[in-house]
Amino acid sequence: MSRRILAFVGIVVLVGILTVAIGGYVFLQTAQGHYVVGHFHDSLGDTEAALEAFERAIEKDSEHVEAHNARTYRLMELERFDEALTSAERAFELDDANPYVLHALAWLRGKAGRHAEAIEVLEHWNQVYPAEAEPHVLRGYHLAQLARAEEALAAFDVALALDPDDGEAYYRRGLAKTELNRHEESLADYERAAKLNPEDGDAHYGVAFALYMLGRNEEARQACGRVLAIEPGNEEVRELMEGL
Repeated sequence: MSRRILAFVGIVVLVGILTVAIGGYVFLQTAQGHYVVGHFHDSLGDTEAALEAFERAIEKDSEHVEAHNARTYRLMELERFDEALTSAERAFELDDANPYVLHALAWLRGKAGRHAEAIEVLEHWNQVYPAEAEPHVLRGYHLAQLARAEEALAAFDVALALDPDDGEAYYRRGLAKTELNRHEESLADYERAAKLNPEDGDAHYGVAFALYMLGRNEEARQACGRVLAIEPGNEEVRELMEGL
């Protein structure tokens, strides 16, 4: 192969490399490019850098709902909850059918003590995705926070009808029954939750507390032991053991 041909091939390769490099640079200056960079930083555990990239994406495209949602979750990680709530509200305006947006908005409204407004979001979620159990579980939680225990129980019942293996729903329903002093029933729910999620210390503590309230102290001690095997530093369960 002559030197002239080799030189030509080299030029073609160089042009190709430059084209790819320039295209990559141009892409990285777009909203989607900044969004991709944000997820790269997030994969490295650099939440601050990820947040900055997502905010740049929003500067490029104020209606980039994925960037708003990603920004919301990074702000939540940084415990900047007021900013996260504002971000979640904006994401909801852009896409009111995104379950990640709905989850974040409901959680943040609840964090702000706005449980009734959180319930509104979850009822909307129920309408958009009627076959999903999660919004019913979350709705039950917020109803319980408003001391509407019977309504909370109904929400958990719906969740379990949709997903009979939802350990969180059993646990939350157990808590609601505890509030109503229905300890035999709460025990059954806590036991089911513990069976489904054997590493969930809260579920085992629920079993221990229900047994304690039923006067079954020896079984309660055994349940406390299971909690401590999972959470050795759990002071709440140690206090319960002292009362047995």
